[in-house]
Amino acid sequence: MAIACSSCGASNPGEGHFCVKCGAVLPPAAGGAATIAPALGVPATPADPPASSPFGVYAGFWERFLAIIIDGFVLSAVSSVIQIPLMFVLPLFVNSESLGRLSSGDISIAVLAPYIVIAAVVGGLLLVLSWLYHALMTASSRQATLGKQVLHLIVTDLDGERLSFGRATGRFFATFLSYYLLLIGYVIQPFTEKRQALHDILAGTLVVKR
Repeated sequence: MAIACSSCGASNPGEGHFCVKCGAVLPPAAGGAATIAPALGVPATPADPPASSPFGVYAGFWERFLAIIIDGFVLSAVSSVIQIPLMFVLPLFVNSESLGRLSSGDISIAVLAPYIVIAAVVGGLLLVLSWLYHALMTASSRQATLGKQVLHLIVTDLDGERLSFGRATGRFFATFLSYYLLLIGYVIQPFTEKRQALHDILAGTLVVKR
């Protein structure tokens, strides 16, 4: 009994499973549904989807980079509110004698000490501000800083759960290692199995998109 191919209409032997002319699978009566067999060397499926976890698609390198830029602008705006008043207040603690010796070219430790203290105070306040911003927001119900929220990214632990404040704090300080290793800690992110940067690996965290 001859079977007509539903794709090209060619006549095929009754015991056949594939059309002798176009390669399509013959109708159910002959053992299959009418679909076109892929040509030799042509992928049968499209490119693999983005790497993902049960909790969402792993965030890409450029998404995370843009989130860092946005967070940088946010922190710069907030830190300016702190730094500008300090620029006027802290110099009041430097006596006029030190100012005079500095202006005359004296850069001894005794003269520079007040300015070193001022720089340390300002730097310390900015570090605390950055730490609290990242740790509190990452450990919040939103699980993300403002930059990540804009891009619909969240930070989870390896089980997809919300981070504790302690783990979010550890992750924040681990970013310094990623940064000071010539940014290698960030650059490896696209090449790791779970798209983790070095600080994610150390803190046991994931960044995913929902």
